[in-house]
Amino acid sequence: MNAFDEACLVEDEAMMVLIPFIARTCPGVIIVPTKNQPLLQKVKGDLIVNTPKDRFVEIKAERANKHGNLFLETWSNRATGNPGWMDTCFADRLWYYFIDDDQLYTMRMKELRMWAFGPNANIFNYPEKQQSKYCQLNDTWGRCVPIKALAAFVKGPIHAK
Repeated sequence: MNAFDEACLVEDEAMMVLIPFIARTCPGVIIVPTKNQPLLQKVKGDLIVNTPKDRFVEIKAERANKHGNLFLETWSNRATGNPGWMDTCFADRLWYYFIDDDQLYTMRMKELRMWAFGPNANIFNYPEKQQSKYCQLNDTWGRCVPIKALAAFVKGPIHAK
């Protein structure tokens, strides 16, 4: 199994928890995954959750929260100049889920972007690191930001199971 397939399995496992969680906590909403629509997924996120105001949700999933950080991707493939989801995704919300810990952190992408790239450019306080969890062809880079540093606008942990 290659790294992409392994990461997809983690995301699929997270979706098996998060979609029913949305259905339980927001009865009557329509949930549309964007997995088969790559451009929509890249720009607007992994899920469309139809509420009176359509909401686009980007899902990030990891197996465990070992270090109390969120990996904020700055490069999807640095070698080819392909920017990461911090630059390309314009979802309304980011949901960051740790499967083994059943910890869901949610935040508005607009607030995360303002924190990251606004007047204080806080993201640059954290060193850029190459992703090393999976052995893959593309060189993914990002910044490991402590959840505590984002506490002003992050909700969680929420237990989704």
